[in-house]
Amino acid sequence: MEQTPWTVRPASLLDVNAVARLLRASAVAVDIDGDGTPDGPADPAAAEAAMRMVLSHVALQDGEVWVAETDTGPDGGPRELVAASVWLPGHSDDHLTHLDGLLRRELHVSDVAAAVGPAESLRPQVEATAVGVMTTIAGANPALVLFAVVVSPRFVGAEMVAVARDVVAPVRKARAGQELLAVAIDDERARLLMATGFAEVDRVLLGDLHLVWLGRALPAPAP
Repeated sequence: MEQTPWTVRPASLLDVNAVARLLRASAVAVDIDGDGTPDGPADPAAAEAAMRMVLSHVALQDGEVWVAETDTGPDGGPRELVAASVWLPGHSDDHLTHLDGLLRRELHVSDVAAAVGPAESLRPQVEATAVGVMTTIAGANPALVLFAVVVSPRFVGAEMVAVARDVVAPVRKARAGQELLAVAIDDERARLLMATGFAEVDRVLLGDLHLVWLGRALPAPAP
């Protein structure tokens, strides 16, 4: 087996902040309404806190999170977490209800979407997209949905694809024969998902100019 400069392992609560940093660094700025300005969350701090709670209370408890880390960081520094795959349960209604209550309490808000989503004027478009995405997911009835695969920007090209494949592979192998889906909100991430073993099953319009990509895991290759 070819030796790689990273080690893949299941994540723990101790990894939540590092995974959240990777997710934040790789977040895609989407111009939903086509006005030339990226549309981010109304409250970035609330959105980051919500991300950490999703990782802690949903992904780690009822889904799966895998990380890749190097023995040393750049210039010989300490270990560095360089990639992660975040899988959420496919049957999400109960989890969403629990998470909504948790976020309301912890963020001290009455409307979670108003805090972590874009401006109120864009909410109908975002909600319509969410309905379309969840309809596709519900129709496939997957065991898990890969909502994020992120790789440190220090890895590019073939090396980026290699570490992404490695951090996705444990779930694909362990759940061979089960339905697995993946979601991406930009073409570059969709291409990375295809390189890790997913094939397109749907695209859902987001605003006027963007499409949310959904893929299904192909059979895992034989060892």
